[in-house]
This record gives sequence, C-alpha cells and structure tokens, in this order.
Amino acid sequence: MCGIAGLLDLTGHAPPDGGILARITGALWRRGPDDEGFWLSERAGLGMRRLAINDVAGGHQPHRDESGRIRVIANGEIYNTGALRARLESRGHVLASRSDTEVIAHLYEEEGPAFVRSLQGMYAIALWDEGKRQLLLARDPMGIKPLYYGTFGGQFAFASELHALLAHPDAPREVDRTSLRQYLAWEYVLPPRTILEGIRKLPPGTLALIRRGGISLERFWELPGEQPQERPPSPEDAQRLYGLLKDAVRRHLMSDVPLGVFLSGGVDSSGLVACLDDLGVRPLRTFSIGFEERSFDESTHARAVAAHFGTDHTHETFTEREALDGTERLGTLLDEPMADPSILPTHFLSRLARSHVTVALGGDGADELFAGYPTYGAHRLADRLAFVPRGAWRAASWAAARLPVSHANLSLEFRLKRFLRGMEERSAVRRHIAWMSPVSTTGDVRILSGEDAEAPSWDDGHLAGLDGVGTALRMNLQTYLPADILTKVDRASMACSLEVRVPYLDQTLVEHVARLPRAWKLRGGTSKYLLKRALAGRLPPSTLARPKKGFGIPLSAWLCGPLRGMAHDLLSDGRLRGQGLFDPEGVARLLREHEERRADHRKALWAILVFQLWHDARLRVPSGIPEAGPAATILQGSAA
Repeated sequence: MCGIAGLLDLTGHAPPDGGILARITGALWRRGPDDEGFWLSERAGLGMRRLAINDVAGGHQPHRDESGRIRVIANGEIYNTGALRARLESRGHVLASRSDTEVIAHLYEEEGPAFVRSLQGMYAIALWDEGKRQLLLARDPMGIKPLYYGTFGGQFAFASELHALLAHPDAPREVDRTSLRQYLAWEYVLPPRTILEGIRKLPPGTLALIRRGGISLERFWELPGEQPQERPPSPEDAQRLYGLLKDAVRRHLMSDVPLGVFLSGGVDSSGLVACLDDLGVRPLRTFSIGFEERSFDESTHARAVAAHFGTDHTHETFTEREALDGTERLGTLLDEPMADPSILPTHFLSRLARSHVTVALGGDGADELFAGYPTYGAHRLADRLAFVPRGAWRAASWAAARLPVSHANLSLEFRLKRFLRGMEERSAVRRHIAWMSPVSTTGDVRILSGEDAEAPSWDDGHLAGLDGVGTALRMNLQTYLPADILTKVDRASMACSLEVRVPYLDQTLVEHVARLPRAWKLRGGTSKYLLKRALAGRLPPSTLARPKKGFGIPLSAWLCGPLRGMAHDLLSDGRLRGQGLFDPEGVARLLREHEERRADHRKALWAILVFQLWHDARLRVPSGIPEAGPAATILQGSAA
C-alpha cells in the first residue's frame, strides 16, 4: 500500500522537474509513512510513498525488470502474487524480492499491457516502458484504489490523490461547474470527471496508455450480467457461496504486519469474522464504535458477535465533540467534495484500529452485491405500483411534506418523503437518483447561482430489460460503490496510514455473485437472502435477523446543534456571493426551514457545507501547495 505519482514530458523539450515530482509525492506521505522512492530520466519520473505491509525489507519501489527497461510503482495489493510468481519463474524470470510490484514488471515483459487481466487485487499501477517511450496506468476493476491525472504545461502528471497534483505549478484550480451539478445530484463526482477542470480520475477496470501523441483509454474488465434461474437457491448454492467468500478472505490475509477487522455487528462484517474463525486465525482483533444517539448505535450487536467468536475486541464511542472536530478537519481529509457524512465515524474507526494494527478487513461491497439496502425493496414496490398516475404521487408527496420532521435515524417520516419523491419519476434510473440525491427534497429552492442542479442521468449500456432492483444493483456497483463507499474508506483509512481490504470485492466472488439472479439476493422481505443462507449456522440467529442499519450519524440534529455555528459561517450570504457558485437566498432558505423543522434538508445542507470545507482546505490554502511530508532529494537519472 502506498501513494504513487509521476510526470511525463509530452513535448520533447521539458524534462520532468525532480523538485515538482518530490512535492507531488510528498503530499501523499500519509498514504506511505514508512519509505519513499524515486526514479527520474529525461522523459519520465516516478515517485512513491510506501506503507510497508508485505516484504517489509525488500518491497522498496520503484521496481524494475532484469534489463532496467521497465520501471513500475503500484498502490495496493495483488492477491494472486504467489501463482503469478511461480508462473514467471517457470519461464526463467529471476525476481529479487517477494514484492507484488516486482511481479508486475516481469508480467508486463511476458504479456504486455494485457498483463492487467491476470491480476487479482486492489491496485493503481504506473509502468514506464523505456523502449516504447510509453507510460501505462491501470486501476483495479472495482475501483478500490484511486488514480488522478491531467496535462499541465506540456507535462502529463498523475497521483493517487487529486490534491497532490495541485503541487504542480501549472495545475488548474477552477471548479468544473458540470461536476458541481453532478456532485449536488449524486453526493459525489463520477469518473472520469473530477471537481476541477482539467483533472480526471481513471475509471475502474480501465487501462491508459500515454505517449507523446496523447492518451488512449481501454476498459479491460466489465461487470458480468445476470444469468436468470427459474429455481430457488439450493443448499449447494449457499455452500458454494460460503466457500468462495472464505477463499476470498484467505487471499486477503496476505500480510507481514498485524491485521484486524472492522466489526459493526451486521451480517457483512460478522460474516468476515465467521470466515476468519473458520480459517483458524488467532488471535483475531476486532474494532467497533458506537454513538451516543441510540437510534444510530449498533455497538451492542458488535460486542455480541465479538463475544460469540471470542475475539479481542476494542470499542469506543463517537461523540458530538468528535463529530465537530472531525468536520472542522474534513476538508483536508477529502480529495474532492463527497457528501457522505459517514466518513467521519469511518475516520474515527480507522484511527482506533491503526493504534493496534496496520491492516483491517471491512465488509464493504456486500450491500451492493447482495441487495442489502432498503432502496432495493423500495424499487421492487415501485415496479408493482407503476400503474399509479404521476399526479397522484405528486399530490401524496405534497401532503407528506406537511408531516412533522423527525431527526431520528431513518425515521418513518424521512423514508416516506424520500419514497414519494422518487415515485414521481418513471424510469428506475431517475427514481434511484431521486432517492439518493441531496437536492431531491429541496422543492423549488434554487441552490446553484444562475442555474439549477438537474441530475445527470446514467446508463452503462446494460440496463435494457432490467427491473428496478436489477437497475439499482448495477448502478450501485458501478457508481455509488467506487465513487462514494470505496473513496470514503480509502481517504479515511489512508489519512491514518491504515490499509483497509474488502474481501467481498474479490474479483472471483464479484463475478460469481453478479451472475446470480436478483431473486436470490432479495427474496420476499429478506435482503441478502443467499448470503444469509450461506452464513446460517455460523452466525448468531439474531445477527442474521437484524435489519440493515447503516453507518450513519445524527446529522440532521447536529446541524441544529454542534454544527450550527459552522454552517452559518460557511454558508453565509457574503461568503456565497463572493464565491459566485451558490445562490445565497436559496441556501439561506434551506437553513431556515431545517432549523425551524419545517423540512429535513440535512443532505443538501451537508453537501454544500462539505464543498465549502473542501474549497477552503484545497483551493484557498495560502501557499497553494498541499501539505507535504519529509523532504526528498531526487537525482536526475536516479535508479530505484
């Protein structure tokens, strides 16, 4: 695990500047506090910051092949390194370390750019081929690890985090208004866009080749489609799923440093603990956090699972004080605006775990694979009610808006209003966006200055014939999961120099589950049906019977309490007018209606608040240079 960065001259007369490369790489120091490495030539430069996990002594990067023609840096882990190493050595390759990054260099020699199809893991890779004068970038199929890039002043630059690229003196600093509209509609910016003009992020499962003539992108992995089955799932289907999950967990144990598990007490994280127990992992460290607000707290369930398996369990409470402190630092935690408030407790949990371990396993991805969110059931109901005229839904939505506002977690009032708002849409895609969007319940309030926040639509070309559940499954796996969930976990954990691995997103497991019928995932009133059958007898019955809770925080109430002063400051009339992006009257109305409990605008207000925190931290810093780690000295033509 590390942060990677690099420069490539596209003009033939502007060699990469070692000082600029050092500043970009240094801004990634929290991703890799243990080591740094550079390589610089007349055409290209590579830099990395390393968090030593595997082959602690021999894993220094950049790595090279035997000839020195190939130089490679990578962020992440390749879980099938052992099999790939054996294959390469059988073909005569001599490897000097146990590092998975060195395996990549030799694999490229054998297979060229197609080597990415042989990898199983989470990764962002940069490889320089001196013979072809070509830079290769690749990002793992599920988008677990990030990679940003842009062309500035005749140089192509890339880095693991967007803010690091701002250390380049020619990097753009203008907000992309199209991306801002997308952010307000989705809570995040979808790849390849970023919040800044002129900077892009590599989409998941994508390979980029950069030469002097330009950049070409190629998708090397696609999410498989569903293969319908008329029959219900059998015990053999459940057993096969458990076997695949246990194999995935086994692969994710690859580590030379202490390892633990994020344990919420829900099915997903508890399933990981069950697999680890089955694999005989001892001792097993588990970590959980709780909330003072009871409707948000799951800590008793986490402790019950920990007691069931006899884990070494550590628990702490996430308080209002932690929320306020975390929010004040949120701008430096984020690369670009992302309005998922659960990044705050995720960061708190990551800090807790990092004080004991260097690697943690998390249950992310299971909800998207197995239809675990309440919205899947809502989509199924919506399909059955498609005959109701849209006017009736608008009238019902108008009436529901008059109900008293509750600040409780997923209250009946909140869910009813969101459901009715989405039912005004006829396509499953638009309905899903309406249910998830920060601006879907702001009515006729204008938020952006001089324009509205119309939600961009989405279609990956594989939605034909899918019902609402099928559409939501595919959308969440390809939008919400990489751009929100995985981004949140990556930034929150890497800020603590903690590596988080996600066994549910093991490529073999994902491809198997994606092909399963949606009726095996959402069956009757039971979500994650097949996963729960696979874990039956391995988890306490009370854990399997628990409804989905989520990792939420009491945001609605906190905006009227400990975060109220910050909100009024960051969303003030003078500030917004000077910035020229948001409509001051519209934002003031949202604040007023929320505080008077005439409406619940938590999602919209939080989205704008997060943008302002990010804007202050990333675009208004006095020096214009991101926070950097220890200074580095780079010699022209230096070798790894």
